[in-house]
Amino acid sequence: MSNLSKEQLERYYCSIKLDGVGEKGQEKLLRSKVLVVGAGGLASSTLMYLASSGIGLIGIIDNDVVSLSNLPRQILHNESDVGVKKVVSAKEKLNRLSKDVKITIYDERLTKENGEKIIKEYDLVLDCVDNFETKFLINDICVKLHKPFVTAGVSDYKGQVMTYVPGQSSDFKSLFSELPLH
Repeated sequence: MSNLSKEQLERYYCSIKLDGVGEKGQEKLLRSKVLVVGAGGLASSTLMYLASSGIGLIGIIDNDVVSLSNLPRQILHNESDVGVKKVVSAKEKLNRLSKDVKITIYDERLTKENGEKIIKEYDLVLDCVDNFETKFLINDICVKLHKPFVTAGVSDYKGQVMTYVPGQSSDFKSLFSELPLH
């Protein structure tokens, strides 16, 4: 017997029918907690897909505001959001995508002081920031807490993505032993 409602069975039908997901997998997604660090370009589409797929709790941490120059690449935001905190704009849009998803926002930068407290609450961390200092900080905290994370970056026409799974893969610092020069 399914724990999913009739509406959820219909909404997530395409995911449920995938090998390796099924109803149990969808139920797991609905119980999962994912933290997205950043609410800009990489995070925009990431957040929409997380909410659409039924991730139960999405945390978003960012302390920036939407600016007009963000709009061509930060598709979660629009012209009426200019001057609004990115986390507030993101939460508003994501709440419209799915009532199954709870959104928690942190209108602040991820720091050494707040990082462990925030990250420990989540099953997975997605690094969608554009600076190496924060990428290294995410790495250090996730390695310490044995939390998996995915780090991604885009520069001009090039992109990279890497997944860290505690005890199974190398971390970010194995690729970059020191902060790269910008």
